[in-house]
Amino acid sequence: MTTWKTTPTKTVDVGGTHFAYRELGEPSGIPVVFLHHFTAVLDDWDPRVLDGIAARHHVIAFDNRGVGASGGEVPADAEKMGADAIAFIRALGHDKVDLFGFSVGGAVAQMVALQAPGLVRRMILAGTGPRGGGGIWKMPFIVGNAYLKAFLSRKDPRHFLFFPRTAAGRAAASAYFTRLAERNTDRDRPISRQARNAQLIAITRGGLHAPDDLSVITVPVLVANGDNDLMVASEHSADLARRLPNAKLVIYPRLRARRRIPVPPRVRARGPVLPGRRTIPGNLLRAASPGRASSRTSTSPRASPAGPPGTDLGGPAGQVSGGAGPVRDARGGRAR
Repeated sequence: MTTWKTTPTKTVDVGGTHFAYRELGEPSGIPVVFLHHFTAVLDDWDPRVLDGIAARHHVIAFDNRGVGASGGEVPADAEKMGADAIAFIRALGHDKVDLFGFSVGGAVAQMVALQAPGLVRRMILAGTGPRGGGGIWKMPFIVGNAYLKAFLSRKDPRHFLFFPRTAAGRAAASAYFTRLAERNTDRDRPISRQARNAQLIAITRGGLHAPDDLSVITVPVLVANGDNDLMVASEHSADLARRLPNAKLVIYPRLRARRRIPVPPRVRARGPVLPGRRTIPGNLLRAASPGRASSRTSTSPRASPAGPPGTDLGGPAGQVSGGAGPVRDARGGRAR
């Protein structure tokens, strides 16, 4: 059986530029398109996530323009990244997709939904916030500090960006990098300096940009984050969920969103809903409201462990089998 470890890397011509991609699962139905995080290439997706989703869905992950093995240069603008993603999806012949946007990929997913609303059926936005969100412009300083620590310790910067510096965090980081190394043939090209710098500029510009009118994105959206995300604070995800009219917000306690977001055995909802905590902390909801000060939160229940592979992203509204109790929506009301 083909897995993320063995699936071949393919290319498709998009307006004269080749885009590298991989796909898994049965090539039928609406695919789930993965949009990667800051400085990531194809080999930086966690194989357990891709294999798990591919057990029930057609999965497509790709290097956007200038990333990894794809041609061209990365644009320093999220809107252009979104336009490139749209062109790639259409070059593969798809007229409807689900999107999984992680970190900067979540910003790109928002641009896709704004520029081509008919293309998107539903989205998962993990570890990301809205354009114009306060504080996101500080990302270069956070990244720079992590790269300095990585240089001094001879480690990958993600040890300091994605995982808490605790015994459990270090163990999770070690397991994560072990999984990333499972693929030992047909590896992607590493991120280039141009790509990394352009992404940083795009993130900074996005933080300083006027907010987008996200109320026009009416498709179901799951917004997920950890309660201690270093790069995109939890209140930014709460702010994002508040701006989206059909969003569910899940904050996982004692977890940075850079770690693998737990996936339950089956989710049935108009928008995908993941169990992980019973309610969204009130101070996060208040921080998402206009005129309120931001604050972080920490709560005692641990996030649910990752469930068996496979997630059903379709079905009747609001039913979560094997769930962890009621999940509240972005406005604090109980999800129906």
